[in-house]
Amino acid sequence: MDSRCRSLQLAGVLCILAFVFSSASAQTCIKRDRDALLAFKARFDDPLNQLGSWNQSRNCCKDFVGVTCNSKGEVTNLTFAGRVDEECDEDCPFIRNKNEGTDPIGPTLSKLLALQTLNLSFIQIVGPFPSGLSALKSLSYLSLTRLELQGSLPADLYKISSLKYLAFGGPFGGFTSDFCKLTKLEIFDISETVFSAGGNGAGLGGTIPSCIGDLQQLRQFLIEFNNFTGPIPDSIRRLQKLQQLKLSGNALSGPIPAVLGELKALEILYIQGNDFSGSIPSTLGNLPNLKDLRIGGTAALQDNSFVDLKFTNIDGAIPSSLGGLPKLQTLYIKGSRITGAIPSSLGNAKMLTDLELEFNSLDGVLPASLAGLNLTVFQFNDNQISGVIPAAYGQFRFLTRFIGTRNKLTGPLPKELSNWRFQPAGALDLSDNMITGPIPDDLGLALPLADFNISYNQLSGSLKPSSWYKTSRIYLNNNQLTGLGSGNIPDDGESGQNTQTFDVHSNRISGPVPNWVFQFVSASAIDLSDNMFTALPVMPSAGISVYYLNVSNNQITGSIPDTFSRSNDLDMSRNKLTGSIPASFGSNNANIIDLSYNMLTGEIPAGIYDGTFFNTLVLSNNMLTGPIPERSDNNVFLRNIDVSNNLLIGSVPASLFNSTFSGVIKVGNNRLTGPVPNFADNCDFLTTVVLENNLLSGPVLPSGASFETCNRLEVFDVSGNNLSGGVPTELANLLGLRVLDLSMNSLTGPVNEALSSLASVLVLDLSGNRLTGSVPWTMLVSGFAALKEAGASALKFMSGSPAYSVTISYEELSPGTFLRTDFVTSAYSTALNFSNNALAGIVDSSVGQLKGLHAFDISGNQFSGAVPETLADITDLDFLDVSYNNFRGPISPKLATFPASSFEGNPNLCGAPLSNPCT
Repeated sequence: MDSRCRSLQLAGVLCILAFVFSSASAQTCIKRDRDALLAFKARFDDPLNQLGSWNQSRNCCKDFVGVTCNSKGEVTNLTFAGRVDEECDEDCPFIRNKNEGTDPIGPTLSKLLALQTLNLSFIQIVGPFPSGLSALKSLSYLSLTRLELQGSLPADLYKISSLKYLAFGGPFGGFTSDFCKLTKLEIFDISETVFSAGGNGAGLGGTIPSCIGDLQQLRQFLIEFNNFTGPIPDSIRRLQKLQQLKLSGNALSGPIPAVLGELKALEILYIQGNDFSGSIPSTLGNLPNLKDLRIGGTAALQDNSFVDLKFTNIDGAIPSSLGGLPKLQTLYIKGSRITGAIPSSLGNAKMLTDLELEFNSLDGVLPASLAGLNLTVFQFNDNQISGVIPAAYGQFRFLTRFIGTRNKLTGPLPKELSNWRFQPAGALDLSDNMITGPIPDDLGLALPLADFNISYNQLSGSLKPSSWYKTSRIYLNNNQLTGLGSGNIPDDGESGQNTQTFDVHSNRISGPVPNWVFQFVSASAIDLSDNMFTALPVMPSAGISVYYLNVSNNQITGSIPDTFSRSNDLDMSRNKLTGSIPASFGSNNANIIDLSYNMLTGEIPAGIYDGTFFNTLVLSNNMLTGPIPERSDNNVFLRNIDVSNNLLIGSVPASLFNSTFSGVIKVGNNRLTGPVPNFADNCDFLTTVVLENNLLSGPVLPSGASFETCNRLEVFDVSGNNLSGGVPTELANLLGLRVLDLSMNSLTGPVNEALSSLASVLVLDLSGNRLTGSVPWTMLVSGFAALKEAGASALKFMSGSPAYSVTISYEELSPGTFLRTDFVTSAYSTALNFSNNALAGIVDSSVGQLKGLHAFDISGNQFSGAVPETLADITDLDFLDVSYNNFRGPISPKLATFPASSFEGNPNLCGAPLSNPCT
C-alpha cells in the first residue's frame, strides 16, 4: 500500500474515533445515574463549590466534573482528584461528608451499574467502608486511598470479580480467605492510609493470607507501613507475574522465604523495617529482572543525622549471589546484624548505582571491585569496616553521597580521590574513623560538595585554602591538623561564595589565623575553637558577616576587632584578649556573646543586650569595671547574663529580671551594692540567681513579694554579702529550689521551720551568720524529700569547693547547622551546712534519714548532747564536721572512719578517732 493510501486510511480511522468520542461526550446521561450523582453530592459539604457543575439542569456526561460516560449515557468513570491549596503540604480535600460515621458512597454510587473506574482518593470521608458495591459488576478500578474509613472490608466487595485495581485507606480488619476470590486483581495498594480520630491509629493489620498464591494476575502487592504480622506465605511463589512486592514497615516475622527467588518477573522487593530473622536467602540472586532490593531495618537521613531507626534480627552474610543480578540498580541492606565483608561479587552488578549498607556489623575491607560501578550513592556507615580506602575508588565519577562514618578505616586518603567528581549537593562523610596522614591538596577542587565531613580522625598536616572554597560545609574538627596553610582564596568571581560552614575546632593549629578564613563571605559559621591560634587577622573595614563565630579556647592576644560585632553568635572565651569591649557591641543584632575568661577592661557597653532577639551574655572572669547596664524594653527574649568575677560596681539592675524569659542571672564576685532586687514579677522561667560575694545589704528577699510563681528557680545564692534580718518565710514558696545559700551574711534569729517546704533542696547553707536557738530538725528532715534518697547526687562533696555549679553553654538546634540556643548545665552535690552560728540544743537522731547527704557541717555552734549515732546510716556521707560545739559522751564506733578534726573542740567527747579514750 503506498503512503497516500495509508494516509487516507489513517484519516478515516481518526474520523471514526472522533465521531465515537464526540457522540459519547454529547450523549445525555441517563436519569438513574444523574440522580445517583446528585444524591452523592447532597451528602457532602463543598465550601469551595468544586462540584458546582453537578446540578439538575446540566448534562452529567458532558458537564459534571470528574465524570465520563459511555455511548449509552451511563457513567463509566468517576474520578475526583481534589484541589491543591498552596498552604497545604499535600493535596487537600475540601469536600467532606456531612454526617461522619455514615456511608455516603454505597447508597448512592452503587446505582451506577456501568461504572468501571471509581477514584475518590481526595474527598474527605469519615465513616464505614462502603457497602453495596457488589452491584457494580463492571468495576475494575477502585481507589479510596486517603479516606478515613473505619471497620472491616464488607464481604460483598469480594464479589466484584472484575476488580483489577484495589486501593483504600483506613483501619482494616485484616484479610479473609474471600480476598483470594478477586482472581483478576492486578494491583493491590494499601500503603497510603489515613486513620480516623476514632480508629486505633496503628495502621492496617492482620496477616498475609496463605491463599495469596491464587491471585495469579497480581503484578503489584503494596502493603507498606502498616501492622501486618506473621510470615510471608510460601504460596507467594505462584505469583509469576508479580513485579512489585512492597512489604516494608510492618511487623512481619519469620525467615525471609527462599521461594521469593522463584518470582522471575519481580523488579522491586521492599521488605525492610519488619521483624524478620535468619539470613538473606541466596536464592534472591536468581531474580533476573530485580532492580530494587531493600532488606533489613530502616534508617532515615535528616539534617545530616540518622533518625527513625528500626533494627531487625537478620544476620549472616550478604549473599555473593546478589552480584549476579544483571538489572540491579538499588541495594539497601541496613539496620540488621549482617556480618562478614562486603562481597566483591557486587562489582559484577554493572547496573548498580545505589548501594546502602549502613547500620550493620560488616567487617573486612572495602572491595576494590566496586570501582568499576557507576555508583551515585555508597553508604556503609556504622559498621566495623577496616583498612584503607582503595585507590581505585578514584574512578567514581557520578557520586552524590559517599558516607562511611563510624567505622575503623585507617591509612591515608588516597591521592586518587582528587579525581572524584561529585554531583551538586553531594556529601562525603568519613568522620569518626582512624584515617591518618594529610588531606590531599587538590581533593577540595574535586568536590564542589554540600558537605565534606572528615572530623574525628587523625589527620595531620595543613589545609590548602585554594582547594575548598566551592564546598558548602567543611568539617575537619577533632583531628591533629597543625596548620591552615597560607595564601588566598582564588579570585575567580566565585571566591568564598559557596562555603557556609568552616569547622576546624579541636585540632593543633597554631600561629595567627590566616586572612583567607574570613574570605568565606557567605559563611554562616566559622569554628576555630580549641586550637593554639595566637592572633586574629586584620579585618576588612567593611567587617564580616558570620552568623556563628567561635574562636574560644585558643591563645589569641590583642583587642577584639570592632567588625566582629556583626556576628549573631560570638564566642571568644578563654583567650588572652585585652582592651575594652567595642562600643559597636551595643548596637548589634547578636543572639549570644561570650567573652569570658579573658583580660578585658573598661566598662560594659550600654545596650549590649538590647538587640531584639538577644539571648545570652557571658562576660565572667575578666577585669571589667563600672556598672551593669540596664536592660531596655526592646529586648523581651533576654535569658542569661553572667558577669561574675569582675570589678563591677553599682546596684544590681532590677531590669535584668524584667525579661519574660529570664533564666540565669549570675553577677557574683563583684563590688555591687544596694538591695537584692525584686524578681518575683517575671520569674516563670527563672532558674538561677547568683549574687554571691558582693556588698549587698538589706533583707534576703524584698518585703511584700510572694515569689509564688518562681517554681522553676533551682539556685538562689546570696552568700558573702552584708544581708541582715531573719531567714524569710517567703523562701518556702520556691518549691523547685535545689540550692539555697545564705551563708556569710549577718542574718539573725532562728532557723525558719518554713524551710521544711523545700522538698527538692540538695544544698542548704546557712553558715557564717548569727542564727540562734534550736534547729527544728524533725520538721526539716520530714520535708527534705530529695535528701532522703540515697544517690540523690553522684557529685561528691569536696571541702573548700562549691557544692554546686551552674554553667551556661550552647547547644546546636540541629546537627551541623551551628544554630544555637543557650544550654544551662547544673551540677549539685548534697550538703547541709549550719556552721559558725550560735545555734544550740540537741541534734535529733532523725538526721540519719537523710540518706543522700554528702556533707553535714554544724561546726562552730553550741550544740550539746551526744553526736547522733544515726549519722552512720547516711550511706552517701563524705564529709562530717561537728567540731567546736558542746557535744559530750562517746563517739559511736560507726563514725570512727571520719578524721579526728571532725570532732575536735568538744572537750567532753571521747573515743576514736579522738586521742582521749572513754573511761
